[in-house]
Amino acid sequence: GGVLIEDIEQAGWAQLGGLRRQDLVLRIGDRQVTDLRQYRDAIEAATLTREERITFVVLRGAETRFQYLEPDWTPWPSRMRGETETASVTDNNEDRSRANE
Repeated sequence: GGVLIEDIEQAGWAQLGGLRRQDLVLRIGDRQVTDLRQYRDAIEAATLTREERITFVVLRGAETRFQYLEPDWTPWPSRMRGETETASVTDNNEDRSRANE
């Protein structure tokens, strides 16, 4: 399970928090992430609570890492339109199911 990060917005809070392309997100805060729905739900919950620090548990290669993101919740034009994601992700389970076909 998990969600694979495909791309990171330059200078976005995901990159500033140490997330990298090809990191496999396993947990965001206290929420397990096994698919895109859970990833989006966890991001939405963090956005609603506006936590000062969000812990991401990621698998990077063979290493499990804790990455701490400290988002700047100050509104800016794209956030006003509801754009909160600063990383492009895919469902790792979908990749595995395609590989098994």
